[in-house]
Amino acid sequence: MADSPLIRWLRRSATWIFAGVFLWRLALLLFATLPVPSNDSFFYDGPVVNLLLHGKYTNPSLALALPISGKEVFCAYPPLYQGVLLGWMALFGTSAASAMTLHVALFGLYVLILFSVLRRLPVPEWAVAVGGLFLFIITFDDRPDSLAHLFGIAAVYAWVRSRPGGGRERKMKATGGVALQTLREVWVRWKGRRHQRRRNPGKCSSGWSGPAGLESGEAFGVRRGPPLSFSGQQAENHWGWHWLMIGLAVLSLATSLQIGTVYCIFVWVATLSGTLFLRERFPLGPMLGLLLIPPFLLGAVIAGFPHLWAGFMEHASQTPSLTGWRLPRFDELLKVGRTAPGILAVALLLPWLLARQCAEGWPAGLDECQIAGLRTVWLLAWASTAAALAVVVASMLLLTANAVFFAVQIQPLAVAGCLTLVGAILEPCRSVAYTVCGAGAAHSDDPSLAGCGAPPLAEQTGAADQCPNPITASVHHPSSIIHHPTSINPPLRHSITPSPHHPTAAAADWERGLVRMFIGLAALGAIRAVGLATWGLVCAHDFGYSATIRLIRADLAECAPGQAVVLSSAYLYEAARHNGINWIHSDWMEKAERGQPPRDLEGLLALKPAKLILTQFDYYRRYEPLLAELKSRAGVSFQVSNAARIPAPDSMKTMRRVVQHISWAPVVVTLKWK
Repeated sequence: MADSPLIRWLRRSATWIFAGVFLWRLALLLFATLPVPSNDSFFYDGPVVNLLLHGKYTNPSLALALPISGKEVFCAYPPLYQGVLLGWMALFGTSAASAMTLHVALFGLYVLILFSVLRRLPVPEWAVAVGGLFLFIITFDDRPDSLAHLFGIAAVYAWVRSRPGGGRERKMKATGGVALQTLREVWVRWKGRRHQRRRNPGKCSSGWSGPAGLESGEAFGVRRGPPLSFSGQQAENHWGWHWLMIGLAVLSLATSLQIGTVYCIFVWVATLSGTLFLRERFPLGPMLGLLLIPPFLLGAVIAGFPHLWAGFMEHASQTPSLTGWRLPRFDELLKVGRTAPGILAVALLLPWLLARQCAEGWPAGLDECQIAGLRTVWLLAWASTAAALAVVVASMLLLTANAVFFAVQIQPLAVAGCLTLVGAILEPCRSVAYTVCGAGAAHSDDPSLAGCGAPPLAEQTGAADQCPNPITASVHHPSSIIHHPTSINPPLRHSITPSPHHPTAAAADWERGLVRMFIGLAALGAIRAVGLATWGLVCAHDFGYSATIRLIRADLAECAPGQAVVLSSAYLYEAARHNGINWIHSDWMEKAERGQPPRDLEGLLALKPAKLILTQFDYYRRYEPLLAELKSRAGVSFQVSNAARIPAPDSMKTMRRVVQHISWAPVVVTLKWK
């Protein structure tokens, strides 16, 4: 990548961006208790809260719509997340803040493993930094999704470790420090001279002659040779990583069916692509395990625990996640563009990069480890984009539009991988290689410098005759791999010959333009993060978490034993402590029918609650029009009290689809039934 102030800043900022995203999320939690848990949070957390407070693994707030999960045993979803939450809440309490802290901790682990994945590969710091900017799009973290993504990204890490040579080159840079990196550079040069004495000096140290024409059947710009394989203890270790990858993918699937499916798609696409295009050995045993273990577990539940299966199907028949085939609305297209802009851009760029790669091949001068690392980056970018794109398309045609959020956590992998390929393919050499004459020692026998824009100096026309001591004035490997400047010993006596392969100004402009484009896309997706850090802090100062808990306790204390109270998910953590009232989830007052609008009015008339305690989001999105309709009915009167002194974005039609769940201030509706 051509140097510019922006690129230099990105190189220095990769680690700080990843750390900064986590610290930003932690600061929001500590100082503002944001973001407010969304509608699904207590659906999954409720059974653990009820178990710790009242000794029964059910979610009573769902009892009207899901009687098995609400009254007998919670089985609406796989229980792995609830097991983790149980251990956490046993130590830190059953409050909403406790659950939010768990999700921030899981997010921090996800960020750490994601950073480790990118650092183990030849991904340049500026590409890591740009990929890290897309982490600001992740603002919803209050479902089992957090744990599922943690297992999923760990499966990606295991896949990288299972690759032939995967991560070895980058690991040195990630952990070595300045002294170790210097020793590594010395080793590369010594190893190159040693190989030069045994091989054709016209070839690089990897034995590959460079970007000459590709043979038939080649893919990713790599010649098809014998299948890559390991031997001895190394093979055992890599097969161990294969099995770990499969185990983590299955755990992700057991935590969240949708997100686990995304990472299973990643594993299958990456593994099959390596086998079909790179002729790598197919890990038959582990992949059979991934194919057979999920249906075996499903069959075991159906045959051994039919009542649990009935509870699961009770929820599956009502969930709005599966909408049926449809054409996307305009607002759904906008949501996709705002949530997954990096995925859409990478999906457009990868075919062009692949065509250019197949036409030109890898830059000469790369050793086998570097080529193996870039092949892994190719597979990473392709598999992550394919998995995320499958979710994006499904959210527009088959699933609920909110399903697009399942692809957000995999977006940094696709972006960082794509930009790495841009740097390696679009700009094979950073600077022009020159042939000059000087008084210094000859360096033309160094294969680590051969092929980077200039042939070996002894083979250049007239070079051997004209200059007894030719040296390379400036030779740079691809910026994503190695940077090798060499010194010049004056005086210079002969003409300077530029390499015919130097990057053009147009290529450099393309690279800088793509980087700016991805930064702009990350800024577009981070609009809710900006809202949390600005408007959200103002709302927290106006009416924060502590004031909300005090208000809810006072309102619930006014209710007579046995009365029903409908609450938003964020407030049910506190309501669950009150054993004398019937606390009901605001989204589950009535059984839902797939494809039909919610029957909230019928549920409200049948339940006759004493109070509605709603978040700004729930009140303005769902209950304000419901109460307007209820007002025309005889036999009921109500009074609305909004605790927010500063309007939240949810109260504005133009903003509620852009920024949500940033205000704790409740809207309390007191109803009197005649």
